Amino acid sequence: EGEITKEGDYSGITLDDVDRALEEFHGLIDQEPPMYSALKVAGKRLYELARAGIEVEREPRKVEIARTEVLDFSLPIVTVKVESGRGAYMRSLAHDLGKSLGCYAYLDRLVRLKAGPFTSDDSVRMADLESDEDSSESVSKHLLPVDFALLDMKSVEVSKAAERFLKNGQAINASPQTAATAGYMEKFRAYDSDGRFLAVVVYDKPKNQWKPYKVFQLDSPSIFAPAHVR
Repeated sequence: EGEITKEGDYSGITLDDVDRALEEFHGLIDQEPPMYSALKVAGKRLYELARAGIEVEREPRKVEIARTEVLDFSLPIVTVKVESGRGAYMRSLAHDLGKSLGCYAYLDRLVRLKAGPFTSDDSVRMADLESDEDSSESVSKHLLPVDFALLDMKSVEVSKAAERFLKNGQAINASPQTAATAGYMEKFRAYDSDGRFLAVVVYDKPKNQWKPYKVFQLDSPSIFAPAHVR
């Protein structure tokens, strides 16, 4: 949409050219956010300014591109699988790749395959939920336990006595061995002896205590067994 600002010849570009150009963007790189993004400038979202026809300078940001793989090479379309860290913009990557190749490019289609522990293979279509007779039951069977989103954290099991304090928002003592496995103010998932998810706690190293960061009141056990950190 909009005016064509630049054109380039892509006919001589090869798959090897694309692979070499992509290598330039591996690792920690500086990336300029696209105008169509949710970042704020002077209190305004960039996409709001873009829709108003206003373009402003954007400060480059450090982002990480861990891996790229060309899945399909059918000029003028190149399909690339990208594994990136937080904050990386695929619009900017497509733009910068085209600039590096000298032909210019833009993002034609974007599919998010994975975000944290969630993958597109586990996703559910809205139409499938709405087609079931009992929609509430249909939704429930697809729900994941709340601690599923926190699997990147280590876990700790607490005693019944400590559980009562934790549920009331109070810090609990940690074992002397905890210092060897937990960093200062590191977040852990806390479970009771039955494997029920209780809270997210942080380790106060000087006091050797677990301090509640977020306490949950859940009625059903988690499906994840706690680790043996005490």
